[in-house]
Amino acid sequence: MSITVENELATIEEATAILLEKMSPAKVALLLANLRVGAGDYAKDRDQVFANETVETLFDEAGRTGTEPCIVREEPPKP
Repeated sequence: MSITVENELATIEEATAILLEKMSPAKVALLLANLRVGAGDYAKDRDQVFANETVETLFDEAGRTGTEPCIVREEPPKP
């Protein structure tokens, strides 16, 4: 199995659609306007968000959602 990262624009469009299902357009716009790509300390934020997590616990949690993670795709067999 190999890992392929999906197109960034497609991922952003999907995330925006999901947000719009749960939030008003005004709130989504406010959120997107306040997101600053490349700002902040990613490593610090990551360590805080995932402080009590391991790869195993994250995979277990992803498995409980009943859906396959969107960035993992198997490549078709080569002829």
